[in-house]
Amino acid sequence: MDHLPLISVIVPVYNTAPFLDECLESIALQSCDNMEVILVDDGSTDGSNAICRRRVERDGRFRLVECDNCGPSVARNAGIDVSRGEYVTFVDSDDVIASDYVTRLYAMMTDADMAVTRVGGKMRHCDSEPLIMSRDDAMKSLLYQDGVDSSVSGKMFARHLFDEERFTPGIMYEDLDIMPRVIGRARRIVFRDEVLYFYRKRSGSRLSVFTRDRLDVLDVVGRIGEYVALNCPAASAAAKSRMLSAHFNMFVLLVRNGLGYSKEADACWDVISKLRMGCLRDRRVRAKNKLGIIASLPGKGFFKLLSRLSK
Repeated sequence: MDHLPLISVIVPVYNTAPFLDECLESIALQSCDNMEVILVDDGSTDGSNAICRRRVERDGRFRLVECDNCGPSVARNAGIDVSRGEYVTFVDSDDVIASDYVTRLYAMMTDADMAVTRVGGKMRHCDSEPLIMSRDDAMKSLLYQDGVDSSVSGKMFARHLFDEERFTPGIMYEDLDIMPRVIGRARRIVFRDEVLYFYRKRSGSRLSVFTRDRLDVLDVVGRIGEYVALNCPAASAAAKSRMLSAHFNMFVLLVRNGLGYSKEADACWDVISKLRMGCLRDRRVRAKNKLGIIASLPGKGFFKLLSRLSK
């Protein structure tokens, strides 16, 4: 594809040395030449920094920014701050992208502010016409969890969407936190049901076990509800569905970790009890949530038992 504007590929790096070369090579082999690749090393201690430096020395499209172990949000923000491209895409340093990832995403960006594809473990192209979505429709798709996913991976963004938005430092679920705010600034979003971004599930990943910071998701969905009510009220029912989903998941996680009688579990149950009947009547709420609602109707004790038995 000729005459592409500059596209910024932002890669936060932290201790992914076993996978980093493969990731960077998949970026270097892109069919798009007019790109800058911003590697943000967040204080790696496993040799990742040296791998980044070698790549920068031999490929002028790559440059290195260094942070002091401040977390993925700060690393991504640092990449945004120094980016010069008209469009931005994010690649995690242990993942891999198809050789036509950048060009196919850019081809979707005609008169749109965001291009969305899926993230998966196996490449899947789609030749059908992409789905063009309004801001409200994209927000609903994100929050009903039925198309647009909450990850910033597998997507391309017009750079101006980040003019006043940044990832929130120091929290988990930073992607879920920022996606509604970015969608809220977009005019049109284009979605295609294909996989060009390959996600590697790492053992010991941040989301694989329960820790106290997993509770961040409850604050995030609360902020999403407030944001949607003020800026995208047409998606208010979808925000309630996403809030219910987060509280169901957290309640089950707490029960399975022996915390079913904690104040956090009680707070989750209060939200579930408040939202469940409205969501049950909402035709678009996903089947998983509706099954959870039905299972919760006999009461908290019964639902705790189901949560433990289904572990």
